[in-house]
Amino acid sequence: MITSLKIENFRAIKDLKLDDLGRVNLLLGKNNTSKTSILEAVFLLCAAGTPEIIHRVHLWRDLTLTTEDDLKFIFHNLNYNNKIKIEAENSKNNLYTILQISPNTKGTTSNASIEGNTTISDSTSGNQNVKSLDVKFSWKERHSKLQSSSANITHTGNNNFHFTNHTKKIPSIHAVMVASRINYAPNLEKRLEKLIISKQIDEIISILKTVDERIIDISVLSGRMVFVDLGIENLVPLNLVGDGMRRLFNILLAIYDAEDGIVIIDEIENGFHHSVLKKIWIAVLETSKRFNVQLFIATHNLETLKCLNSVLQLENNNMSSHQKDVRSYTIRMINEGLTSYKYDFDSFSTAIEENIEIR
Repeated sequence: MITSLKIENFRAIKDLKLDDLGRVNLLLGKNNTSKTSILEAVFLLCAAGTPEIIHRVHLWRDLTLTTEDDLKFIFHNLNYNNKIKIEAENSKNNLYTILQISPNTKGTTSNASIEGNTTISDSTSGNQNVKSLDVKFSWKERHSKLQSSSANITHTGNNNFHFTNHTKKIPSIHAVMVASRINYAPNLEKRLEKLIISKQIDEIISILKTVDERIIDISVLSGRMVFVDLGIENLVPLNLVGDGMRRLFNILLAIYDAEDGIVIIDEIENGFHHSVLKKIWIAVLETSKRFNVQLFIATHNLETLKCLNSVLQLENNNMSSHQKDVRSYTIRMINEGLTSYKYDFDSFSTAIEENIEIR
């Protein structure tokens, strides 16, 4: 489990640190306070900055890697001079990890202008014509020396990129990202097939019934499309059922798939009617605890937070036992920089019940 996280020069984040992370971590804040960027940073670190993951992070924002200029999208202020550094401490084996991403400027040129007989270069502005990014992942376990491995992503022309993966076996953490877009769920069919083979699909179906009691079964046909049995004459493609059903299905599959790892959920409330939010929280908290999954969840929806507060005080099904696992972090923009404010459950609950704004 990640217990602390420090992010430098990633997207809109110049410098941000989160300490005393728990098993369930809520990221709160107004729009454009980098909540999603924090989630992306966690995902990149867990995957040790594997080049394909950098590409996937672009896709979550409907960005694609097509030209060399697209490489700068992950750098603070789109400036290559702001080298990315993401650090974390993990309670397992006292693992300490560092991910660094920087431009490879060998053989590159800087944009320049000519005034009189003087060439003025803007290399200090970070606008070099960079064609390649170097990725360095370092780690240190208890009683061991710091080790490192390198990877690379290079633009080869014609909208193509070449990925060179790490040269050593690295201690990556299995993490699954549930993006804010309901329809975006890579490898959904493969994950579902895995659950069907392990005979765990019935457990998921019983939880899905809390959203739609008509559901009887879920299956993958020809390994290409997910279908739902709603008790009518024909099976229904998953993409034709309601947003809430698809959203909960994606979240549950992620948790089952990430046993002993991390699940990252952006805007958890998307697709859900307020009347089912308490049931959603119960399912997420109970399932993640059962599979020993750490959660990073972003939201700024007050109804969602009120429902979580109510669920965590339920005694009849022992939901109050989750209180010790929950941390919330309000991200604020102060003097053009980001600052985090941590709340344990007691302070979180007080703020919600007394209408103190922590979002």
